[in-house]
Amino acid sequence: MPKWISVEEAAAKYGINKEVIWLWADMKRFPMSYEKGITTVDEESLIGFLHQNKDRATAEYIDTLEDLCIGKTKICILYADDFQRCVQVQHRPGISSCKQWILSATKDLYTWS
Repeated sequence: MPKWISVEEAAAKYGINKEVIWLWADMKRFPMSYEKGITTVDEESLIGFLHQNKDRATAEYIDTLEDLCIGKTKICILYADDFQRCVQVQHRPGISSCKQWILSATKDLYTWS
């Protein structure tokens, strides 16, 4: 059974920047869970990942990182496009801010837990 620890705990315990842990989780290197506003990782899977990659980055890791970066770039482009549309229609009824426009325009892109 997995032992779940918070990202902050994992960062402190293993001396890793929490943003790096988030990156690895985005790369689906180990399971993450969101409960009661706290993001946790499966500690055993994290340890396995650290052990597997302790000496060097594998070609598969680099490919996955590249795919993730490409995906994040596409999301940024979507946001920029939505923001530009927002500026054009900011005074449209029901849209009180660019933030509201972007949230309404991108609501189907993500599933938040």
